[in-house]
Amino acid sequence: MEREQPGKDWTRPVWVHLEAIEAKHSQVVEAARAAEVADYRSAVATVARVGMTQFLATLRQPDLTNFPDDVVAAMFPDRGEAFQRISARREQARLQMVEDLTLTRATTVYVTVRDAMTAYLAKHEQRVELKTGDWIDRETYKQMRKTLLAVFGLSSSEKMQPVRDDVPLDLDAKLASLDDETLEGFARFWHRMPAGVNSPRTVRNRLQAARDFFKWCDRKPYGFSLDPDTAKLLTAEDVETPAQPYDADQIKRILAKGKTRGGTRLRMYVLCGLLCGYTQVDCAEIAEADYLDENGVRYVHRYRSKEARPKRGSRPIKIKHWIPPELAALFDQHRATNAQRFLFNNENGVALTAKNVASIYAEAVADAGEDLSFKQLRKIGFNEIKKLSGSIEVADQWDGHAAGVRDNYDDGFFPPVIAAQQALADKLRADGVL
Repeated sequence: MEREQPGKDWTRPVWVHLEAIEAKHSQVVEAARAAEVADYRSAVATVARVGMTQFLATLRQPDLTNFPDDVVAAMFPDRGEAFQRISARREQARLQMVEDLTLTRATTVYVTVRDAMTAYLAKHEQRVELKTGDWIDRETYKQMRKTLLAVFGLSSSEKMQPVRDDVPLDLDAKLASLDDETLEGFARFWHRMPAGVNSPRTVRNRLQAARDFFKWCDRKPYGFSLDPDTAKLLTAEDVETPAQPYDADQIKRILAKGKTRGGTRLRMYVLCGLLCGYTQVDCAEIAEADYLDENGVRYVHRYRSKEARPKRGSRPIKIKHWIPPELAALFDQHRATNAQRFLFNNENGVALTAKNVASIYAEAVADAGEDLSFKQLRKIGFNEIKKLSGSIEVADQWDGHAAGVRDNYDDGFFPPVIAAQQALADKLRADGVL
């Protein structure tokens, strides 16, 4: 069937090249069949290298399929905005065609991580050329490019030279060969803030750039799939900031502000974070049914907030934490009733929320002139539990991670956790914190 030719000269090169490529494809395929070529991909690769190169060179001309601006102004002086919208859609379609054909070309020779990264950067650089729609300015593109190259250990120069040799990901590996274990190791490498990187913000930005790139690859015909759990490791929220050392005097200075900021509620929240690893959500959502009295000894037996949505293939497990007498007395002092059946109300008599906890703690820390987030407070507790128990497994269990100790774990009761909590409580008493 003969293709209808467009009537304008500026679009004709596209069709001319397309017909040339179709003819080239037929010639190569016939030659491959006649010679009984065992590796059919070599024939397809020939098409990609020869025909596609010419066709893509034509397609990469900006505004190839649009009317020139001076023609629009002369012929349609009252419809400039409408033509701008049409031109933007056509230009977007042209860029999409360039991208799709580039991907097809790359896929025929088995795309590597480096190939995919080059295509990804080319796509975003093309957005700089757009006049409307999905455009970005050049400075934004340059910063995005610099951040992405940095996460793979490359410089932002034109040649993208390696500047790190410790990033655990081979850029010349086939993208389809990357498995969850490799990507997890890559993420954990950056979580640990390797040498030369001193800012958690830098790590977060780099991981976010990597996540955006791998999610884009997942949508392309590369044979690559990004597992949701693995993608989560690349989110900014998953970056681990090194824990501050335990400083009893610092904590006591914060607790002293309870006289004006939250009263004894402040002490209750701080102790929940230090002794149980509770987040602000955990502090607010302890249910009446979670708080147990077993022969005069108090426990909280509940799902941690982080375990309410377990990773794929695992199940949430209730964690049983021992509550020392001093903390139990604070629980009894602030215990209340509400429609949600949570253990505590806020100062206005309605169910306590994480926002209430965060507000009281943040104000006390600011008044004390300290720099200790609630997350850091919990990390301090984690490190103390690990040191006192001599076991990372015990600390992980205390923090709500069931992995690695499931066989010794009976519905949330893991005795070494209780013993480590009791040792930590003794230390806090001796330091005047508890």
